[in-house]
Amino acid sequence: MTCTGKFRALSIVILMVSSMTSTHALGVLWGGFGAGDSGTNMTDTPPGEAVTLDYTPMLDPADILDVADFTILFQPCSWLDRVRIRLSDDTEFTIDDIGNRRQVTWNFYDPTYVDPDTILYEYKSPITQALKKELMDGVFSAHIWIENDLGDWVEPTDWSFSGTVGYDLVPEPTMVGCMLIGGFYLVGKRKK
Repeated sequence: MTCTGKFRALSIVILMVSSMTSTHALGVLWGGFGAGDSGTNMTDTPPGEAVTLDYTPMLDPADILDVADFTILFQPCSWLDRVRIRLSDDTEFTIDDIGNRRQVTWNFYDPTYVDPDTILYEYKSPITQALKKELMDGVFSAHIWIENDLGDWVEPTDWSFSGTVGYDLVPEPTMVGCMLIGGFYLVGKRKK
C-alpha cells in the first residue's frame, strides 16, 4: 500500500470513529421514540392533569447524550385557545397558537441536530433547556391544563397526549465494528 493509500485508509477510519464518538459530526446517531398518555378529566385550572411519557422501555437512559427534538400531539375533547404545561421542575410554558382550537401538534427542536426548514409541522420553536432537562432521564413528567377564552368549554373532557422524542444516543459497539469493517472493506476493494 502506498503512502497515499495508507493516508486514505487512515482518514476513512478516523472519519468513521469520529462520527461515532462525536455524534454531532454527521448527525446520524439519534433515534426517535414515541409514548402516549390519556385521561378523562382535563381541567382549565392549574395544576391540571398529570401527564407521563415513559421512553425507558425502549432505551437505556444511560445511553442518552442529548435531546434533538420533541414533538407533541395533544387532543382534548373540548375547544381550547391555549395549552399550559408545567414541567416537574415547575417551569411553565404556554402553547397559544392553536389553529383549529381542537388539537395541538408542536415541534421543539435543537438547531444543532434539526434544520427548522425541514420540520413539516406548522408550529415549531427551539427547545428550551428546561424541556431538555425534563427528557434527559427518558421520562417526560408534567401537568397540563387548557385555557378557553370563548366559554365553549366542555367539562370534564377526555384527552390524549403523545410525544415523539429524538435522542442523541451513545453508539452501540456493534455499529462501530460494522462501520470499521465496512471501511476496511472499501479500502481493500479500492486497492485492487
